[in-house]
Amino acid sequence: MILREFIKVLGTNRREGRNLTCEEAETAFARILEGEGSDVQVGAFLMAMRWKGETVDELVGFTRAARAMAKIPSTFLPDAVAIGSPHDGKRGSPPLNGPAGIVAAACGVPLLQVTDPAPPGSGRLTSADMLRALGAGWCDCPEHAEGQWNGLGYVALSARALLPGLDRLRLVRSELGVRVAVHTIEKLILPRSAAAVVGVHKGPNLGLAAEVLHQLGHERGFVVQGVEGGTDPFVSQTTQRVEIDGGRLIHSPMVPSDYGVDEAEEPQLEVADAAAAARLAEALLEGREFGPARSAMLLGAAQLLVAGRRASSLADGVDRARVAVDRGEARAKLQELRRAFRTGA
Repeated sequence: MILREFIKVLGTNRREGRNLTCEEAETAFARILEGEGSDVQVGAFLMAMRWKGETVDELVGFTRAARAMAKIPSTFLPDAVAIGSPHDGKRGSPPLNGPAGIVAAACGVPLLQVTDPAPPGSGRLTSADMLRALGAGWCDCPEHAEGQWNGLGYVALSARALLPGLDRLRLVRSELGVRVAVHTIEKLILPRSAAAVVGVHKGPNLGLAAEVLHQLGHERGFVVQGVEGGTDPFVSQTTQRVEIDGGRLIHSPMVPSDYGVDEAEEPQLEVADAAAAARLAEALLEGREFGPARSAMLLGAAQLLVAGRRASSLADGVDRARVAVDRGEARAKLQELRRAFRTGA
C-alpha cells in the first residue's frame, strides 16, 4: 500500500475513515521516513491522523518504524535511564532536565538524554542549547556518543542524528503549525532496554504515551505532564504522572510539598538566552543557586534516580540529589563532562 492509499484509509473525519492497524502504521511511517510521498501527502497524512485521533496501536507502529531505522547506541548498562522531552524547547522557563540529568549521573544513574537545539528564531531553549553553552557537551554523532557513554555513563545525543528522516518531518510539521503525531514520536526514539522518562503536554497524552511505552516493552519509567510538556516537574503545583512498573501502569502524581521542595512560583527565564540558562545551570550544580530552580532540579533528579533504581522513593531521591549538590559531586560531574567534551574523548 502506498502513502496515498493510507490517507484514503484514514479518511477526512472520524465517520469516513478507520484506524490503522499497528502493522499498517509501522509500514506507513517507515515509508515516510524513507522519503516516500510528497511533503503535501505527508502533511495530509499527519493531519488526517490528527483529525481522527491517534490510537495506541498507531503510535506503537510509528515508534517501531522510527526505532528500527534509528542508530540507537547499543552498549547500554543495566538500569540505564533515557529522557525524551519536547524537541521544540521551552519558552519562559529554563530546561532543567539538563542539570537534573547531571545530578542523577553524579549519583550513578547511567543516563541518555535525547535532545536537539530549538528551531532558530523560535525564542525557545532545549537542554541541547543549555548543555552546549555550558560546555558540557551535546553530541550529534551516534558513534561518538557510544564512546562517550562508555567513558562517562552520560550522554546528550541528537534525535536528528539518530534518525535523519526527522528533518523532513519537522519541516512539514512546522508548516502545518499544529501539534501532530511527530511531536510524540520524536520523544520515543529511545532504547527499549532503558527506563523511559518522557514528557507530554496536557490532555489525553498522559495515559496514551504510558500505554505506548508499556506495549513497546519498557519495564520501568514515568510519563510526566511537566512544565511546558517536558519532564521538569512543577514546584508550585501537582505534576501529573503515570509510572510504568513491570506490567502495571500506576497514576502517581508528584506533590512538591510532600518532598519539601514546594515554591510559590515556577522557575523563570524571561529571555531564551542559552548563555543565561547555562549560568543558571552552573550555579545550580555548584550549589550557589536556591529557590524554585533548585527545587525543580532536585525533584527532577529524584525522578531519574527512582527510574534508575538509585533511590527507593522520590523522598529518598530528593535527599540523595541534595547531598550530591551540597558535597560537590554534581560540580565534579560537570567538570568531568567539560573535560571530556573539550578533549573529544
